[in-house]
Amino acid sequence: MEQFEEAVLLCSDPTADEDVKKEALLYLKEFERSDEGLLMCISALEENQYENVYVLFHCIKVMSSWLRSRGGELRENNELEPIQTFLSSFYANPSAYPFAVRNKIAQTFALMFAETYLVEWNSFFSDLVDDLGENSDRDELFAQIMKSIDEIVIARDVVRKDEENERNGTIKDAIRERDATMIVDAFVDLIEKYADEDDSISCEVLDVFSSYVAWIDTSLLLTEKMKEMVTGAFSYTSRLGDATTRFLSSILMKGMSGSARLEVISTFSVVEMLEEKYMTLSSQLERNSGGG
Repeated sequence: MEQFEEAVLLCSDPTADEDVKKEALLYLKEFERSDEGLLMCISALEENQYENVYVLFHCIKVMSSWLRSRGGELRENNELEPIQTFLSSFYANPSAYPFAVRNKIAQTFALMFAETYLVEWNSFFSDLVDDLGENSDRDELFAQIMKSIDEIVIARDVVRKDEENERNGTIKDAIRERDATMIVDAFVDLIEKYADEDDSISCEVLDVFSSYVAWIDTSLLLTEKMKEMVTGAFSYTSRLGDATTRFLSSILMKGMSGSARLEVISTFSVVEMLEEKYMTLSSQLERNSGGG
């Protein structure tokens, strides 16, 4: 592990000799592909055996790379459980870890989800939603994880192999059947919670939620709870109002019948909300013009 740490620190040192850095980079590539490298990184993460954010990041990167390219092999060798244990530990207290590694952690969560949701970790979403709303770092990490799941598993504009598309279709069907309602409720609760506390979090959650509405059941979007969230979010800050407008646009672009689209417009009072938005913008332009 010491040689691994030295190689990571060399590669991250802008003053290091370029030839030495090339050798260190070659070593890291071999290390990341080796069984020994994976096991050493998992052990280091479990036992907090790292003192540098670059070393932590690269340990997570090794896990992520293995999950992406050799996830099936990890399952066959019963090596997924320690990765799940580390991810759960990170999620329980993200504030204890450097902010710089959270995007990589979110990607690793999504890759782990793709490998395990249908079999070993079918409580994935309920585990994430437990205690949601009690810690802003965890709540933001939840949004990042859900965004990564969309990018890695769900997004339609990503070219994937046929077997991946088949697996991902099965995953989406399982989410619809088991967890879609829970996910929608979690999104709504977070948006409402942070609307007047930290609207940047509400905007982030709304934008992530927008990527899910294309394939979840429309009935989950037409509830009274959803209507209250959208109406409330639209009337808070202008930034949150803009995010709400994007969210409504994503709903209206869903594949649905004309009558269903009209129901969406009626449920969310879209015409009235847009009129309100127009009047607000007009008033702002008039004030700015008068002040000039």
